[in-house]
Amino acid sequence: MLTAVDHVQLAAPPGREHLLRAFYTDVLGMTEIPKPPALAARGGCWFRAGAVHLHLGIEDGFRPARKAHPGLRVTDIQAYADRLAAGGATVTWDDDLPGHRRFYSQDPVGNRLEFLEPMPQAAVCPGPITVTRRSDQEVRPGQEVSTVSGHQKAKAKKEQIKGKAKEIGGRATHDLPAEAEGRLEQSKGDARQAKEKTKDIFKH
Repeated sequence: MLTAVDHVQLAAPPGREHLLRAFYTDVLGMTEIPKPPALAARGGCWFRAGAVHLHLGIEDGFRPARKAHPGLRVTDIQAYADRLAAGGATVTWDDDLPGHRRFYSQDPVGNRLEFLEPMPQAAVCPGPITVTRRSDQEVRPGQEVSTVSGHQKAKAKKEQIKGKAKEIGGRATHDLPAEAEGRLEQSKGDARQAKEKTKDIFKH
């Protein structure tokens, strides 16, 4: 059973460790981890920040990958972008990932890096949501139309709309508990609506 990603391995050309140390520690704020003696002889360096571990290994004939890259989740992403730009690194913003702010940059040897930060749930909610529901019941000729009581009808609709917004927000931010909670709240609204509709039917 997989439990976690232990580390991400990147490559670098020989003799560039000083550039990597300056970038990953001074610019990104990571801490260098001493390599085991048997591995230290191969060159390269390891870094960590919390649960994030990056290993830079030396590769003869190194060519940076054009597509492959680690995605690094951060807080205060704008501060990271400013820090990288101030150090002369390129910062390319990208808004194609819903619910996130993110940009791409690269380290001193050309390794592509992605930095991303989830947006607050309220910021990714797509605004007012219209919930379309079917008519309370089918009406046959000569049959009186029953209606849900005004108070309970409003309460049911509020639960449906609120739940739908929470579900969409959770899906956009990949927050599975929030998405499930939204669906549950919608179900409560549906159940309330059905209950009141049944009461109305038996009134006539």
